[in-house]
Amino acid sequence: MPANTNKGVPLTIYLAEDQVAIRETLIAYLTTNPQIKVVGQAGEGHQTVEDCLRIKPKLLLLDVDLPGLNGISVCRALASAAIDVRILISRLIAMPRR
Repeated sequence: MPANTNKGVPLTIYLAEDQVAIRETLIAYLTTNPQIKVVGQAGEGHQTVEDCLRIKPKLLLLDVDLPGLNGISVCRALASAAIDVRILISRLIAMPRR
């Protein structure tokens, strides 16, 4: 996670993940840190782009396999809009139980 160089100002994070349980778990974990503020969340790509253009978070935690617009298309849309946001892309893969 990027260092927060603005002392006293929380790092604003937007979370884009289509699996609700994972999204809620990440939000619960992130909000335990007073230097982090989750400013939005979505489960699909179009909403993610719309919200990020409006909210302008400092960091976007982005699932690559979003419905609607996938994570790569979200990155392209935000890059073409030239907003100042850092993006961390993730992809969760279910592992079979042994």
